[in-house]
Amino acid sequence: WAATLVAGAGTGVSLLALRARHGRLRLDRWNGFYASSTGLSALLLFFSVALGGLPGTLDFAALDLVLHGDVSHHLATLVACALVMAVAGFAAVRLAFSLLFGAPGGDARPDDMPLLPRERYALLTLALPLLVAGIVPDVVPAVRQLAKKLSVAAPAPGH
Repeated sequence: WAATLVAGAGTGVSLLALRARHGRLRLDRWNGFYASSTGLSALLLFFSVALGGLPGTLDFAALDLVLHGDVSHHLATLVACALVMAVAGFAAVRLAFSLLFGAPGGDARPDDMPLLPRERYALLTLALPLLVAGIVPDVVPAVRQLAKKLSVAAPAPGH
């Protein structure tokens, strides 16, 4: 579930940055914000499809493990879990598409608004682990073992 949490956090931060640029975000129409903030839009789209389980992201591997784990032994739970994952992924991708694509509205700014350095740092810090661990899944156990070794080697505070 950590992968879904990271993808959800990236989606949330991207939405907050988009809201800071354009004000209130309307979901009842196509907004066309992609033209005015391409970098932010690309990251919002990446995080949204990662929430949907895009192959090549860590969330895809996590969802696959959930569906092939203990859930697969109980048909009703498997169907319910798959439906929940599909609906959540559809909702996240639909959200991104309704905000990014379509004709720009009257509140869209015509100038390109690049990512601020702090936005780039925060969003790329969330995106890189999703992408790297999805492409090279062997990284996750190696990082976990390294963290375990470092925590055992470090003395406890106060000792």
